[in-house]
Amino acid sequence: DVPFPMKREWSTPASPTFSTALGTEITSSRNNYQKRAYQKNRTRSFKDVNRCCYSRPTSPFRVLWSSLGVLAIVYDVIAMPLMFFDPPSTEFTSLLRMLMMVFWGLDIPVSFTTGYFDKNGSLEMRPTRIASHYLKSWFFLDLLVVLIDWAVFVIERGTSSVQSLSRLGRSLRTIRFLSVVRLLRLVKLQTFMDTFQDIFALGSASVYVNIVKIIAFILIINHFIACAWYGVGTLEAEGSSWIEELGLAGKPVESKYVASYFWSLGQFGVGSVEFGPTNTSERLFSIAVLLFALVTFSSLVSSITNAMSAIRNMKSVQSMQFAMVRKFLRENGVCRDLSQRILKHVEFSTLHRQRRVAQVDVVLFKHLSEPLANELQMEIYSRHMQDHNLFRRLCRTAPVTMHKVCGNALATHCIACEDHLFCVGEGAKCAYIVIEGMAVYTRQREAKAYDVEENKWIAEAALWTSWVHVGDMMATRECDILMIMPEIFAQYVRYNSSAFYHAQSYCRQFLDRLNELVVENEEDLLDINQEFIFNNRYSAKWGSESCDDARNAAALAVAGAEGAGAETGSLADEASREAGAAKSLQGL
Repeated sequence: DVPFPMKREWSTPASPTFSTALGTEITSSRNNYQKRAYQKNRTRSFKDVNRCCYSRPTSPFRVLWSSLGVLAIVYDVIAMPLMFFDPPSTEFTSLLRMLMMVFWGLDIPVSFTTGYFDKNGSLEMRPTRIASHYLKSWFFLDLLVVLIDWAVFVIERGTSSVQSLSRLGRSLRTIRFLSVVRLLRLVKLQTFMDTFQDIFALGSASVYVNIVKIIAFILIINHFIACAWYGVGTLEAEGSSWIEELGLAGKPVESKYVASYFWSLGQFGVGSVEFGPTNTSERLFSIAVLLFALVTFSSLVSSITNAMSAIRNMKSVQSMQFAMVRKFLRENGVCRDLSQRILKHVEFSTLHRQRRVAQVDVVLFKHLSEPLANELQMEIYSRHMQDHNLFRRLCRTAPVTMHKVCGNALATHCIACEDHLFCVGEGAKCAYIVIEGMAVYTRQREAKAYDVEENKWIAEAALWTSWVHVGDMMATRECDILMIMPEIFAQYVRYNSSAFYHAQSYCRQFLDRLNELVVENEEDLLDINQEFIFNNRYSAKWGSESCDDARNAAALAVAGAEGAGAETGSLADEASREAGAAKSLQGL
């Protein structure tokens, strides 16, 4: 008899044979994992080369390069239509133009060395596939634009005399206007905007972003129309043009642009315009702009109106809910201190939901397959368990089992400031990990308090034995807590014989040390700081016993394979591989 006996789930040997249904589920899950592992291994085929030459599409360098690409596209959107005004060249504009040409020239080799995600969502880093993908998408358009830019630049630099410039003036302008195809890069801009909008996916922030996008779209459209309006005014036609009527022929480019932009805004119903078309070509252009404005401007205005109404509705609903909380607390005579704590917690919960998207709120995640949903859970929460020796090993050697554990045995809980997670004397129902926030732990009859920070394990003993909390834990800041359910964790670990023996060996060593502490000094027992199994003498002993247990698991799996068929034989192979992995870990 010991103070802390091992739970029945860990003391009972795991059977190496399973039912047909369970075996089918494990086989299917393993096959899915092997497919995903193949995709991951495929990206490592050129690992050494990729490190120095190839980059992932989500790497910091690629994100920075894409940001520069957005700025270059914005510059093109502004500068290209201004060619109608034939602005004079300055040192600043020449420098910007040179920088843009160099950037788009370098963008071609950068695109050849950047991986991409295929239609299945797998990262492709093989050079041949990357080159084929870029050749089929943007290569020829990018090459055409770069060649046109450099051709114009060489012609301008090579033609120094005024007579040569006058002879090539019309041809040079035609070549310049061919570079308008550069504006097709606006299609790329939508991808960058979608990534930026993901930051403001929920709440009123997304509505404000949509309003800003609509206003920016109106300004850009009017910029194009204003430049085209001035270009129509420079055409040779019968009668005078609006430029001559206003006497803008000898004025600076700024005066011409402001007059053109003012006319463009007037066509959308914003203010009145004192001048208009004076010849047939200008009237035809005005009719086309009016028809365009009739269709687009009304829809844009209605979109802004709907967005503002949505903001007001969200604020009014939230204010009404808070008013109901205050009324309920007042009518039921709740004291002021508790009322303030409740209001602060409600406000925190509301802001928390607006700031972070909960998985249950994403409706489309319901369509994910179970293995994929489990893998998503592991990707989210495994980093919080990496500080634990056993869980780090299981994530590396038994990923399929850990997918199931993360998908079924984990849950999250949010507590507000000054809330108690547990109190002394309560039976521990699960183990906890602090994901975000800070709490304080105090033991009964002790004045000392222990700070509990992020990624800290609490009440780990609840996984292995019947544990009763020996202290209180209170949040000093709003906290997100990850809970591990002991029964469900043990249930899925038992499905994998090798993982079970790893966990059973760790459990045995953990409880041996825990029972030693009871004999040595019971005052050392805490709900936190239970990582004493990480000490050298215990981790070495556990590593040695893990090797023996892994061998036993392989032997049991082989014995079960002889009576259960090929399916359990695959389990034996897996256990044998994990036995080899345990040997390599013996030296840790």
